[in-house]
Amino acid sequence: MDDVLSESDAVLREGTKATRLAKPAVWAILVSMAIFPLVYVGSGLGSIRHTRDEDVSNAAPVNMAENRAESSPQAEKDDDALISKIAGVWTMDYHGPRYLLINEDQTARLVSFPDMLAQMVIGCTKLEINCRWERDGKKISFHMVEGAPKKSFDYITKTWGNELPYEFVSVNDSTLVFKDLSDGDHDVWNKAAEIPEKR
Repeated sequence: MDDVLSESDAVLREGTKATRLAKPAVWAILVSMAIFPLVYVGSGLGSIRHTRDEDVSNAAPVNMAENRAESSPQAEKDDDALISKIAGVWTMDYHGPRYLLINEDQTARLVSFPDMLAQMVIGCTKLEINCRWERDGKKISFHMVEGAPKKSFDYITKTWGNELPYEFVSVNDSTLVFKDLSDGDHDVWNKAAEIPEKR
C-alpha cells in the first residue's frame, strides 16, 4: 500500500512539475498572439504578404525612368502614363479588407477595416489614413499625414514611423504589385470600384 501511495505522490509531483513547465508555454502562445498583430500593423499600408507567384507574374513589369533628371521626354511620358494607370482605388485583404486610393496629385488615402486580432492592437474597427506620396524612378514612398481615429493613428506612427517605402514591380488593369522595401515582400492590390463606408 505504501508503494502505491509513493507512486501516486510521484505522479502528482510530476503532474505539478508538468503544469509548471506548461505555464511558460501558455504565456508564450498568448504573447505571440499579442505580437502577431503588431507585425501586421507594422507592415505599413497593409500590404498583402505572402502572395502567390502568379499574382506577381501576370501583371506587366513597370518600366520607369530610374533618374528623372536624366530621363528622356519619352521616359517621362511613360512615367506619367504609369501614374495615370495606378491612379484609382485598389483593395486587398490582410487581417481585414483594405482600400488604397491613389490620386495623380500625389495624395493617397488608405481605409482599413481591421479584423478582431488587429482591432486589439490599434483599437478601432475602421482606420483612415491620408498620405502624400512621392516617387523616384521605380521607388514610391507614402508619407502618412493624418488619420482617424487620431489615437490609433498616433499609436501607429509613434510605433512604426510615418513613411512607407515601396518599389513598383508591375501593374495591369486589375492588379498593382509593390515590393515593400522594408521587408522585401511583394504586395498585390486588386482594382476596386470604390471605397465602401462600412465593411
